[in-house]
Amino acid sequence: VNLGAAINGKSSDTDPFISADGLSLIFSSIRIGGYGNFDLWVSTRATVTDRFESATNMGNRVNSRELDGRAALSSDGSTLYFHSMRPGGRGSIDLWTSTRDDEQQTWSNPLPLNGAVNSASVDGGVAIAFDHKTLLVHSDRIGSKGLDLWIATRERTDDECGALENL
Repeated sequence: VNLGAAINGKSSDTDPFISADGLSLIFSSIRIGGYGNFDLWVSTRATVTDRFESATNMGNRVNSRELDGRAALSSDGSTLYFHSMRPGGRGSIDLWTSTRDDEQQTWSNPLPLNGAVNSASVDGGVAIAFDHKTLLVHSDRIGSKGLDLWIATRERTDDECGALENL
């Protein structure tokens, strides 16, 4: 079912991610009102049976002048993971994270994930497990046969992710 004009624009709208509670839809778009290349946009609804409201840009803390996309939100809604081509990373596309204490707060300035996850190659397409301890990404780093799936885990949610392992 097409989500309609509140979500779909005249430009490319891609990479949808729905929050664990089903109330927020985050996606990438190059629509008017963005900060550069692809930006992250969000649409919310009051209940899972309601229609999503008009999408809004996630702001200049999350988005840059470069490509920002393929978001994943932790199950508690406190951590946003996404890939970006912004300066400050290790390669062409890197994984970044931004946090907030609750939904009324703005997102923190994004930080690149550690060097065990990001490489000089393409690292993107992030997915986070419900336990917030397992991260899945795609990468063409050394050891890949193209754009492969990789996994990183951590013992506690406040730890940095360990080195990626090729699936």
